[in-house]
Amino acid sequence: MPVPTENPPVDTSQADGRRRVPLIAALAVLVVYAHLTLEWGFFFSKPSLLSATSLTDALLVLICAPLLPALGLGLASLLGALVGALIGLPLGRARPGATLVARLVPAAGVALAVIMLLDNFTYTLFDFGIKTVGDGPARLAYAAGGVLLVIGAWRALARGEQRALAGRGARAIRNASVFLLLISGLGAAARLGLLPAGSPAASHDPAATTSGTNSSGSTSETDVSRPNILLLGGDGIEAEHASLYGYERDTTPFARDFFADGLVCENAFVNARSTGASLLSLLTGRLPVQTGTHHLPFTLTGDDAYLHLPGVLRGLGYRLVQITARPDADALDANMRRAFHVGNGRPDTSDALGLGAWLGGAFDSEAHFLALIGQRVRVRLGRTVAGEDVADPFEIASKSKRNKQRFYDDGDARVPELIEQLGALPEPFFVHAHLLGTHGARYYLRDDQRAFSSATDDETPFHPDAYDDAIRRFDAWLAEIVAALESTGRLERTIVVFYADHGRTHNVEPRVPLALRFPGGAHGGRIRANTQLVDVAPTLLHALGLPPPAWMAGRSLLAGEPDPRRPVFAVLPSFAMTKRAAALRAEQRMDPTLRDETATGIGAVHVTIGQRWYRVDWEENALTHGEVPGHSAPLPADERLPPAELLDLVDAHLRAADIALDMPDT
Repeated sequence: MPVPTENPPVDTSQADGRRRVPLIAALAVLVVYAHLTLEWGFFFSKPSLLSATSLTDALLVLICAPLLPALGLGLASLLGALVGALIGLPLGRARPGATLVARLVPAAGVALAVIMLLDNFTYTLFDFGIKTVGDGPARLAYAAGGVLLVIGAWRALARGEQRALAGRGARAIRNASVFLLLISGLGAAARLGLLPAGSPAASHDPAATTSGTNSSGSTSETDVSRPNILLLGGDGIEAEHASLYGYERDTTPFARDFFADGLVCENAFVNARSTGASLLSLLTGRLPVQTGTHHLPFTLTGDDAYLHLPGVLRGLGYRLVQITARPDADALDANMRRAFHVGNGRPDTSDALGLGAWLGGAFDSEAHFLALIGQRVRVRLGRTVAGEDVADPFEIASKSKRNKQRFYDDGDARVPELIEQLGALPEPFFVHAHLLGTHGARYYLRDDQRAFSSATDDETPFHPDAYDDAIRRFDAWLAEIVAALESTGRLERTIVVFYADHGRTHNVEPRVPLALRFPGGAHGGRIRANTQLVDVAPTLLHALGLPPPAWMAGRSLLAGEPDPRRPVFAVLPSFAMTKRAAALRAEQRMDPTLRDETATGIGAVHVTIGQRWYRVDWEENALTHGEVPGHSAPLPADERLPPAELLDLVDAHLRAADIALDMPDT
């Protein structure tokens, strides 16, 4: 009788690997959905880009945003499995090399989600986290902790896979990942169905309007030269403190001579008190009540994200770069779509590989959401992994004095970058630079930058001597920039615009500098009637031989003197009312029937007519008025606007933007 023999051992590693790899890819997909859901909840629960959206739009962001990242991470897991199999890591029959590398992808995702949650917790409660650590042991401890989290997540996933494969968990995980991807696909289809045909968002055309009005975009093939454009701003500069406007101290000696043959606006005013809203008016040629972006956290949404000067110039073949300060002065943070090719070192992906380019820009909200998350991740990883001093732009100006000095005394660092760009960019180019060296309340001057403030106490907020020296320092930066343009032969092919975004103390009453120098000294002269920042965009288009689009609220300054009685409107936000408006929008997500016309975030509307200003203030329930210092073209004394007419004027201004507010008692 033959002796029975044992069956030879069966190598199950290949079969085990074939089962594990799809499971790992499915886990990678679930990790993305879990992480982005947590991030969505963070943004949904506080003032953010989701504050200005409906519940439907916010939910579509939650549903659609994970689609491409989840697919990408799942494919990365499969690619990792292929790499692991090719290198043949000797990990035993139960754990083939393919699964080692594949599992690193979801393990890293889990570790990153945990790091973000913990850092948000410690930073919110204790003002301590990755962004605040130095270059010593604390940073190394965070880095080591991250590595340990990845290892721990890897081991936990391996154990979880084993249990899932032993039962029915593997199939449930795979089915869940497929289900979520299917839901995202259906959400993407719904998003496409909700996009209005013919809108700027659908066409990526800033010249398009929902009504089909023609604009400058349709005349992009006109036979005109295309000069370069440099838009250079100084934060908080008042015309009363600039010798360009006759100030007794020679604070702007270079600007005074440089713009001698330029177009100088003697009585220019801003359209908003905050830097962000003021610069959006400048770049869009539209008023804050039209865009709804008078103050953070509200950003451009829908068609408003496409209606701006940079988009028109981009369609004309311009190369666009922005060098400003984040977040208030940054077009990408404001969700300005198809604007600058590069904004503060970050490329605009709205027409490249980002979601905003997909199928006519239907997924702009998702793209913006993912970009903000990517920014949050980069700040933390850049600090722990590479030791980069990458401060969160939304925190940089609100913490230490060192950060504030770095934030506001930015010209010495930004001017060389600007000069490099002006020499390297292909022509025609459009460069917007906004420098904060003149931003109060303190000016952080070096000893060699003090002409008027050598005996000044730097701790005195908005000290006029230090302020004048800060303006003089800005003038020196302007001289460096112009000299660089001249050295490359580009100056006489460049329109240079000098502006300011508000007054010294973030006020809207004073005149601000607004001067334009055109190639060959064209269009020189002085404009005495009131002008405003929304006039800049249509003026530049006029200089290019293009009619301003119908959606711009400003008028070209090359079309002659404006009406001296034209009202100039500015919006003053209320922090309390902005918070109330954000809260209302959050409630409206759940109940769209809720209405509160007073919850707009607008605290006051400021109107300047001639040398007189009027303010309708809802916080104080008051109507006040005064006169602009140094106004060079005063109207007759008997032309003061009666209160009733002023209230009617403001009411009409708001109602034209579908805003209804009860006027204060007078």
